[in-house]
Amino acid sequence: MVSTKKNNINERPKVSVGLPIYNGEKTVGRALNHILTQNYTNYELLISDNASTDNTESICRIYEQKHNSIKYFKRDHNYGISNNFNFVAMQAKGEYFIWMHDDDYWKPEFLETLVNELDSKPEIGLSMCAIQRIKINGDKHDLIRFNNNDDPYYMSPLRLMNQIAGGWANKKRYHLFMFSMFRTKLFLTAGKYDDNDVPHPDRIFMCQFALATKFSYIDKILYFRTVHEQPMNLRHPNDLQNTMINHDPWGYSKTVLALGPFLFNSRIIPWHRKLYIPIGLFKMAWAYKWVLYRGNLNWYFKIPLSFTKSAVKNVRSVLYKKSKLS
Repeated sequence: MVSTKKNNINERPKVSVGLPIYNGEKTVGRALNHILTQNYTNYELLISDNASTDNTESICRIYEQKHNSIKYFKRDHNYGISNNFNFVAMQAKGEYFIWMHDDDYWKPEFLETLVNELDSKPEIGLSMCAIQRIKINGDKHDLIRFNNNDDPYYMSPLRLMNQIAGGWANKKRYHLFMFSMFRTKLFLTAGKYDDNDVPHPDRIFMCQFALATKFSYIDKILYFRTVHEQPMNLRHPNDLQNTMINHDPWGYSKTVLALGPFLFNSRIIPWHRKLYIPIGLFKMAWAYKWVLYRGNLNWYFKIPLSFTKSAVKNVRSVLYKKSKLS
């Protein structure tokens, strides 16, 4: 069993919990309470506030004053969602690192279970459990499991990368392993989450881990994830990635094009597995095939239509001349 000794202010924490937040006054109290009531207590809780304009700061400051495991960072302006995720991760000092959303929560044994898994299996780079998705009112939305044939632990690196790259179409949701507990050294050596300002950077980010390490899955429901009525791109329309989803007709094409260079430059992927990158690129392009271009296609039809009109006109002209000669 892991130790549940209270974290001393001068002790290096075993686990770093990163909580990026923006205007989360309605839910952050619940998230913090669930972290503070974890069975496992040798952790630091890092909160990165992306210049919230509501009461998020005052709520977090109160918790920070009461608990020496909490460190609150107030950023001078809104740097965007991906940058804030990356910033809070860079502050981690623990052996293991995990992200948490301000509107999600964990069962008390969540951290303890994942720490035990990483401690007992040195071959894995990250570990995750089953995910119960819930609605804003607390009702159940769906349950996401990765057991039996879907267990990533038993997948080859190629198959797992393809599952993540093709996630837009296959709806397997392996990109949610982004909220796993990672080995911090591996995590900080990897390509950064904010290296790609494109739609769905989480799929790009997690493809590198599929080629670099083994994933562990624990078939216990310990993580509760909130599903909103409005998607992220409507709730945060001014974020760069969401602006691309909302207004850039080539947005998803840019996601596909970003995958190759990101994986090729990743320092955690063995060279021989980088030979799989073109396959992952094709898999992602195929998954996005109907949304690679979402603009006006009139130009596409105007070219053959103009050619047809010109050809008909020329044929009619030739026939008219022949009829006059006859």
